[in-house]
Amino acid sequence: MTRWQLAVTYTFALVQVLLFLPARSEAQAASDVTVDDTQMSFIVGADAQKALESLDDLLMPSLVYLRADCTGIQNCFTSMAALAGTEELTQPYVPAHPSPETNGAWLWDVRKPHPTSPIVIDIGEGTWGPFICPGNTLGESFGGITLRGRGREHTILRGVNVGFLAADCDDLQVHDLSAKGGSYGVRWVNGGSANWYSVDMVADDVDIFYVAGWLDHCTSTAPPSVHYFYDSRSIALGGFEIAVGYWAACAETWFYGGEIIVDAAQRPGTGLHRLIGLAVNLSSDVRLFGTAVRVLAPNQINTTQMTGVQITGTDPIKRSQLHLHGSHMELAGASTAGVSFDVFGISARGESFVHSPGGSWSLDTPDGTPTRIASTGNALVQVPFQWESGTDEPVPGLVSETGADLFVETDCNDATGDCDGSGTVRPHLMVYDTTCNPTPWFDIATGACRKP
Repeated sequence: MTRWQLAVTYTFALVQVLLFLPARSEAQAASDVTVDDTQMSFIVGADAQKALESLDDLLMPSLVYLRADCTGIQNCFTSMAALAGTEELTQPYVPAHPSPETNGAWLWDVRKPHPTSPIVIDIGEGTWGPFICPGNTLGESFGGITLRGRGREHTILRGVNVGFLAADCDDLQVHDLSAKGGSYGVRWVNGGSANWYSVDMVADDVDIFYVAGWLDHCTSTAPPSVHYFYDSRSIALGGFEIAVGYWAACAETWFYGGEIIVDAAQRPGTGLHRLIGLAVNLSSDVRLFGTAVRVLAPNQINTTQMTGVQITGTDPIKRSQLHLHGSHMELAGASTAGVSFDVFGISARGESFVHSPGGSWSLDTPDGTPTRIASTGNALVQVPFQWESGTDEPVPGLVSETGADLFVETDCNDATGDCDGSGTVRPHLMVYDTTCNPTPWFDIATGACRKP
């Protein structure tokens, strides 16, 4: 039987319940109905509540399926477009409801999920269209949606521009899938909330001016959204001029495990001038725990700048914030043409705050300047780091802030202060000091600038 045949059957049974319940409740009489030669029996009376519940689950199911073949599966759709609409092309910044692309989609116009009326979408293996959760421009408030895939390598939501687009959607749960688009893997507009479990968010069009694995932003009066990520990755593989792994402009983000990656390996030898792992703007609040930020540019002759974190803020009361705990920052560049470019670990501007009590760092550039911390305006950066010990400064040409970096040099002469391995050598603690020359390190043992 089809879902609509069942709907007619259950509706007929419900009428029986309502008409005959007072007279037949004790008798528990059975009533047979036939729809298209299919006969079903319903017990009225004491089973009235079961009939009501069955009817409600049929017409407003709490679980639906997305499958290439729906044979024998109730509440099943064979395309994301039929279930939730198609990619928003005419209104890319704020997906509205209804619109020519989403109007008529069953999920929004019939089911209308809400945190008090949740739904689970079980998505099978394969590449599907993008998931669009439209905004509430007509007073609708959508949410309470769980998307459940078969693994990030096996269930892929794919759009021309974006793989997952949401506006003002609340209490979303996204599991075990990938969202891929040319410009954005995921784009989130205005408020709402979501939890992401083992999800890849990938932007991969090499011919678009800028791309971001994740981008969130708000209108001027909208509240920020809130997101928790577990074992997930935000990845930018394309972009002609700018590529950003994760771009937070109006969100509170909690990232546990996983990676934020910009990898320019697939770019041709032109374009892609700026690579940014994590961008934090306005009053966003981003917190990473055990998460790696990796910016990679192998053989990119036109790369001019690589940045692990770029954070800016304009509000002195509510600063943009970034907290990194147990995270790894890696910037690795190579250039077959010998063209130099600079790498920046953290670039903080304006009313911003960065805090990282521990983690690991790797700054590698063939010919440019390795900068771990660069701050301007009222930016406050509290990111101390102790480099590995050795017989020389750990990163030649390193640029940072006074007091932020330390290392132990193991070949210093107590008598002369020379750190050249001569005489009786002892370990000396060096602290980064911008006033020291020719190298920016202050020798705590001698109370003077380091003597190489």
